[in-house]
Amino acid sequence: MAAAGARAHPDPDDIAVRVLQLCDGTRSVHQVCEALAEIYAAPIDRIEADVIVMVQDLATQGYLQSFETGA
Repeated sequence: MAAAGARAHPDPDDIAVRVLQLCDGTRSVHQVCEALAEIYAAPIDRIEADVIVMVQDLATQGYLQSFETGA
């Protein structure tokens, strides 16, 4: 089931905005992927590789930063 108003093929900019919204410091990259899989009704394995690349690009551009947590 897709989110209300979701298109069959969302605009890449819309996805980048959604990824930034989900990267709130409380979720892991995997949890972001799980949320996107639910929002876009897509298999997580299909989403995860793309999200990892996108998160790396957003971090390189300075939109995201990594927070290390103690184990």
